Formats: sequence, structure tokens, C-alpha cells
Amino acid sequence: MSKVFLPLICAVFFVAGWGTSQTPSVQIGTWNLGFFTDLNRATGQWCEEHNPRTPKVIEEMTQFLDSLDLEVLALEEVEDAEALDLLLSFMLPGKYAYIVSPQTAPETF
Repeated sequence: MSKVFLPLICAVFFVAGWGTSQTPSVQIGTWNLGFFTDLNRATGQWCEEHNPRTPKVIEEMTQFLDSLDLEVLALEEVEDAEALDLLLSFMLPGKYAYIVSPQTAPETF
């Protein structure tokens, strides 16, 4: 075999990933959304007054979130399940789900 072809074959194996071990992994991220609300003043006026987001901004956030290609994402400072429903309403139906873990202590105001 020619000396020229051997490095070329090795490069093809390397680029294709052949002969390399693949370690299973999970991509995890966190994001503090800072007063992310359901945009309903009846459910939390203080939160709504401190929420600078418009539907257009929420749409841009969801596009960014989707581009991260994470399996698990922990979101912080989300008002309630309705706020998460609002966030998911801008994403592909059925692609994402959530679990709400409400803060019980310490109380913050």
C-alpha cells in the first residue's frame, strides 16, 4: 500500500468516527428567567410589573432554547405552570414537557 494512501485512510476513519469510543451523555442546562410570568395580571400583579417580556421576546427566547438541543433544562424564577404553558406554546407541540418544583422555603418577597 502506498505511503500516501495510509494517512488518507486514517483521516477518513477519524473523520467518520470509526474506531472511536462513544460515551453516552446527557446535555443539561440551567437558565434563570428572572420574573418569567404568564402575562396575566390577575395571577400576580407584582411579577407582571417586573416582567419586561413581550410575546415577540418570548418567541425569540424559545427559538434560542430550542437551538441548545438540551435533554434537561432547569428554569428558575418562573411564576407558575401557566407561565411554563405560555413558554411551551411558542415551541413545537409535544416536543417538550415540564415538572414544576415550587419553592416552599425560604419565602422571598
